[in-house]
Amino acid sequence: MSDRPEDRRVHRRVNAKVPVKISTGDGIEGTTQDLSEGGMGVVVSSAVEKGKTLEIFIDVPHDLEGKQIKTMATVMWSAQTDSGAYVAGLKFDGPSPDSMARLRKFLDSQD
Repeated sequence: MSDRPEDRRVHRRVNAKVPVKISTGDGIEGTTQDLSEGGMGVVVSSAVEKGKTLEIFIDVPHDLEGKQIKTMATVMWSAQTDSGAYVAGLKFDGPSPDSMARLRKFLDSQD
């Protein structure tokens, strides 16, 4: 059995560049690299600590309600690239049914 993250994933991921805000004392902005019903890979403006639970806001394009998707997420991994950028993998912690429905609608539109 492989230990590669892509082999352990439960949800289909789509490559999507979507603006994200992370609620911290300073506030962190970023952009998703990929997105799924279970989480996302993100490039962020500052380091985030592995294991930390964060409140996140995802600006899903074409959302008819014009609202951000809001959910809690746990930082599963975090790293700094050779270029100095910060990247992280976030696992969603129970988004509301409304947020999940809107996220699914966006993901389905990316096929």
